[in-house]
Amino acid sequence: MKMGEDDVAVTVRGARKQYSKDSRFVLDNLDMTVMKGTIYGLLGASGCGKTTLLSSLVGMRKLQAGQISVLGQPPERAHVKSIGYMPQDVALVGEFSVKGALQHYGWIFNMTDEEIDARFEFLSNLLDLPPADRLVKNLSGGQQRRVSLAVVLVHNPDLLILDEPTVGLDPVLRQSIWDYLVKIAVEEKKTIIITTHYIEEANQAHQLGLMRNGKILEEGSPQELQAKYNCPTTESVFLLLSQKQQKGLIDFKPVSPSRDPVKNYSEDIRKSSNYSLWDRLRFTNKGHAKALLSKNFLRFKRHPGTLMFAFVFPVLQMCTFLLAVGRVPNDMTVGIINEEIGNYSNCREYGANNPVGGQLSQDGVCEFKGLACKFINNIGDKLPVKTYYRTKEEAMEAVKMGKIHNLIHFSGNYTEAVALIRDSSVTEDIPDSDIQSREINVIRDVLDHSLTDIVEKELYDAYKKYRESLAEDCNENPRSERIPIHFNDPVYGNEDKTYRDLIAPGMIALVAVFLTMGISTSAITTERTEGIWERTIVAGVSPTEILIFHTITLSLVSIVQILEIFVLTFTIFDMDCEGDKLTVFFLVYIQSIAGITFGICVSVITKTVTEANYASVGLFYPFITLTGCFWPIEGMPSYLRYISYFVPLTITSQSLSNIIHRGWGLDHFHVYKGVLSSVGFIFFFTGLSTILLRCEKRR
Repeated sequence: MKMGEDDVAVTVRGARKQYSKDSRFVLDNLDMTVMKGTIYGLLGASGCGKTTLLSSLVGMRKLQAGQISVLGQPPERAHVKSIGYMPQDVALVGEFSVKGALQHYGWIFNMTDEEIDARFEFLSNLLDLPPADRLVKNLSGGQQRRVSLAVVLVHNPDLLILDEPTVGLDPVLRQSIWDYLVKIAVEEKKTIIITTHYIEEANQAHQLGLMRNGKILEEGSPQELQAKYNCPTTESVFLLLSQKQQKGLIDFKPVSPSRDPVKNYSEDIRKSSNYSLWDRLRFTNKGHAKALLSKNFLRFKRHPGTLMFAFVFPVLQMCTFLLAVGRVPNDMTVGIINEEIGNYSNCREYGANNPVGGQLSQDGVCEFKGLACKFINNIGDKLPVKTYYRTKEEAMEAVKMGKIHNLIHFSGNYTEAVALIRDSSVTEDIPDSDIQSREINVIRDVLDHSLTDIVEKELYDAYKKYRESLAEDCNENPRSERIPIHFNDPVYGNEDKTYRDLIAPGMIALVAVFLTMGISTSAITTERTEGIWERTIVAGVSPTEILIFHTITLSLVSIVQILEIFVLTFTIFDMDCEGDKLTVFFLVYIQSIAGITFGICVSVITKTVTEANYASVGLFYPFITLTGCFWPIEGMPSYLRYISYFVPLTITSQSLSNIIHRGWGLDHFHVYKGVLSSVGFIFFFTGLSTILLRCEKRR
């Protein structure tokens, strides 16, 4: 009898698929016909191409050659509500409850809550589902597969595509499922394509497709196949055909178009493109939005590790930064050799028994005593610990042992040399020995530049105060002793700003970006590796919808993270902000969204959670060094400076610094360019992710 288009549910003609040029064809000129209202059992060993074929039927794989028709449409245009797909893996969100899993997919298929409740009661009895409130991740393997099958059946589709649905199930339950499948095929004209390893249960199918090495060896009912090849069992038929294929005795002739036509899609594609403008612009619907948002927030709520990472880490990182960076060291020890004090232990004892500084005599001459101690007394609180040594050898040994970082040495005639040079009008006549005695010798351990810089600045400040104090002792104008370079009040900022204050804007952006990036990378990669991504797309959700709703979810999480950072930085630690804090918040928020899209892009490029984590950790250090957060980009080689502008944080960090320290607003170019940079990176990473996903689908 001639078959018409209305009798056929699925048709595959000349399907060819390989995953790389050098690999064998997973599908090799495969032909397949599935009639409506029948159960089609796809029987074959592992690795023969069954899963690839089913993935192609639901539009998740592209063929190199051949045609597929699913319910009269190409797979990517088939009406998704008419199809139910159960992958080989469980592919369910572990944080869902049993009923929550069915609700999620029911919402995707735009079912009402009442319809979902009714189907859940029915399927719970049919499949003996676990209690409704039990989490999927706490179920056994067999229980998870039952829930997975229930998800396929929840919207009562016309075509069921089931990849080994009965593996690991109790024989009684397995037979109950088969009885139900036979019933809906006969009474409701449902079409079921099912793969199985169990030949005895495959005999219950109306039609079998025996598959080996990417080809359908034969199609027909179990009884027809046994009669045609004069074999007592289906297993012996399969063995016979496999041996013939191995010897090259099977001639795979193309199916006659007159016998079994494949529908021409051009007219359907033309009609399907005749949508309204609203249909073209609308990227989602209420059911999809409800399902995806609830799923994303539920995974946060029921995953303590993610909650801690999202909301505890910002506090931990910013507290660590604000407490550990930029503070003046308070326990630096300076070694002192003061040959002027003789047998006294330190300047305090010396000063208690001897005059220190300048003193006017009766004839108006300024006499100096103990100037080394006067200088030491002017050293500020940043160098509070002073250890005195008798000999240079003893002090040098302390430096080498790491007990002190800096050593200050005053000669025994330091005061006399200072007085001689100060009172002399002709310096050419002063012996070199006196000039050398006047010098304050500092021996440093410069391996720690930060500590060395602090000591140098403190000694310069001490010397300035010491010289001015000497002038006051001698009734002279202290300004005469100042270096003739005057630093006016700064236009922006003040002298009290620490290194921590200067790098804080970059650190705020860095924490906000990398936390959201890490969460988005982990979330997307986990869904892709667990099969949740593929199953959701087969249910009719586009990759764009998944990415957008992940971005929406994480952008709301980032608001809480940024608020935590703001409270710590500007309230608890009371860091100054010269500009509008709302503008700072807005810029950091936009930058965090750029971090989310960057994380999504990383998750699309990588294949496993491990790869994604390596990528995130590996990018952290280049981000720190190239964005100018801790060292100005002006200090980089010119070629590296240009590269740094292609790092998402560079321009934004500069803009944040301009708001916080200079008080500029969004009307200033060096502020709004940070907004433009962040928005640009958002579009770039989103576009790149979309392109990569489309390329991936063509594989």
